[in-house]
Amino acid sequence: MARGGSGVRNGAGGVRMVDAEPAARKIRETFQAKPVQKTYPMRFSWPRHVKFMGRGRAAIYWSDKWGSEDVYKHVAEATQDVYVANGYKIEDEYGTVHLPGRLFRVENGMPRHFAILGECLGLQVTLQNGGTVQLEVPDAHWGAARHSDGNLILFLYDAGGIRFLIVGDELDVEKDGIVG
Repeated sequence: MARGGSGVRNGAGGVRMVDAEPAARKIRETFQAKPVQKTYPMRFSWPRHVKFMGRGRAAIYWSDKWGSEDVYKHVAEATQDVYVANGYKIEDEYGTVHLPGRLFRVENGMPRHFAILGECLGLQVTLQNGGTVQLEVPDAHWGAARHSDGNLILFLYDAGGIRFLIVGDELDVEKDGIVG
């Protein structure tokens, strides 16, 4: 589980974050099916703006939760909206992928604490134009946090911060992994 310092903000005029340690601890303990042994500082904060990218199809990850080297693929069972952090460039074999649409401002009250789920091996998304892409972000991980409204936020992050947010009414984390 990761935690942020008190009053952490995303730069000047950034996203105000709220305490979410109990929820993050519960997500991690449910996912791992064991008590949290250690917490880590949240070394980034939420992006101020995101752009709608498309519908999530699958989250691919590796986790040591069962003590194996297996790769897990959560195929979306319900609608999941995928947003990319403003300024993060998505590249494919033809160059930069340009996404139509407007930016959305990330609301205040985002969780300061999150659960580390596992190493990200890929994210499959159906784009607004109907095309499908599989994104692979080097050295990225999956995290999950519970917003103050109770909804789960799944996100992909790397050393540079949060790159993608995934939200959905049925999205959650259970002992069997990511569901919804």
